[in-house]
Amino acid sequence: MGEAGTLAKPRWFDYQLRYHHESERPFTAMIFGFDDILLIGEAASSGSTGQPQEDSLGLHYFTHRGLLNYELPLSENLKLSFTPSMGVDGVYTYIGTDIQLEQLQYLFEFRSEVEWAPSEKLTLLGGIDLLGGRGEFEVILPFRPADIIDGDPLTEDEGISFGDKLWAWGPDFYLQAKWRPLDDPEALLVAPGLRTSFIQVQEMYDAFGLDPRVSFRARLLPQTFIKGGTGIYTQPPQPFESWSAEGTVDLDVEESWSSALGVEQRIGQANSIEVEGFYKSLWNMIVNNPELEDPRTDQVYINEGLGRVYGMELMIRREPVGNLFGWISYTLSKSERLDYPNYDDSQLDEQWEVDNEWYPFNFDQTHILVVLAGYQLPYGVHTAGRFSYVTGNPHTPYSMGVYDIDSDSYSAFQGGDVNSERMAPYLALDLRLEKTWLFKSAKLDTYVELLNVVKGENPEFIDYNYDYTESRSISGLPFIPSIGFNLEVKL
Repeated sequence: MGEAGTLAKPRWFDYQLRYHHESERPFTAMIFGFDDILLIGEAASSGSTGQPQEDSLGLHYFTHRGLLNYELPLSENLKLSFTPSMGVDGVYTYIGTDIQLEQLQYLFEFRSEVEWAPSEKLTLLGGIDLLGGRGEFEVILPFRPADIIDGDPLTEDEGISFGDKLWAWGPDFYLQAKWRPLDDPEALLVAPGLRTSFIQVQEMYDAFGLDPRVSFRARLLPQTFIKGGTGIYTQPPQPFESWSAEGTVDLDVEESWSSALGVEQRIGQANSIEVEGFYKSLWNMIVNNPELEDPRTDQVYINEGLGRVYGMELMIRREPVGNLFGWISYTLSKSERLDYPNYDDSQLDEQWEVDNEWYPFNFDQTHILVVLAGYQLPYGVHTAGRFSYVTGNPHTPYSMGVYDIDSDSYSAFQGGDVNSERMAPYLALDLRLEKTWLFKSAKLDTYVELLNVVKGENPEFIDYNYDYTESRSISGLPFIPSIGFNLEVKL
């Protein structure tokens, strides 16, 4: 009898329909979206009856959008644009039949921007980004979180479900200047800016952020440039962090100060090399509330954590001059977080069983290497290839499970520090062949993509057995051929 293995069953599609009317007042209408489903379950063994196995994990993501863009020139130096859009986003997740999470968001977005160029050396941009809509969610669990926190061995297992429907909105205003003070427009560019960030979730909370930023680019030598920037960036809480059964949530925006400085060297007409260093400091990060006693009444998340991200990027680029183009990019980085800087270890060990130390973010990736090259062949044929190598994501190891006779289940026992081990690296080679067909009033691009022609182990996450004594990695997508087309018609 053969052993049963893990079977991944992906399905996905994406689409885009675009209409553009070119005139003194350009107009664009677009409909686009995607739908991705990944089911993971046990494959039938060679001695099985052939009956399908129940999927142990299901993930479903989708987005569908429609938008319009209208540009209105008011004068030679003044232009106004409007971009309204509407859409729906959804996330469905389940583990077996006991744990389910459903999220659905109906969103309306409106962007309006005015561009004014009072002189050849100065351009001013200002506008508003308005986002609003309704979100709804439902969570189904096989236990009550309060019973786990209480730790009462006499408590009987009781599944719960809860959900809600929330309205939220937030207008963001922004202003940016592009100033070229010298006669040579490439000699110096200074771009200061300011952006506000506001969000209000009905009857839950409201948060506000103010983001000043500035960037520059200057010519040092005829083909040598220095560039950089610094600024404040804010991010509102995520939807699942914004809800409380009691209604009111005391949360604020997460904030970061991000800076970068780099050098660009052009080599001839088509080639360039760029090197850039960066550092980002984060504060007010949202973490679990270490004083949580009962999630039915207490706030689950608070603004407490710190973070830091630093590293360098290297880019060697060939522009599409002639038949050959491509680039080589490499990033070396480190991202760490400290969740409870204002709590000592004794408080945390007693309640959370974690150390108050810096540890890697869940998606910390030390090395990221991408090599891409394309070549234009005769008769409208284009070929390209991409090689990718990315350090595996960190994960927390578990060495065993503690058996609970009342619930007849095992609870994981942590066998190492948080995110102290890494999965195998991501390694893939993708190929693409594209053919362009020209007609009197249309252009048709057809393509074939061969994804993961050569690939590594490429694990997405670690799966443990029932008592956490054995583990295996669940890999990502296998080799997949993909076909598609893009049709442009002039009416």
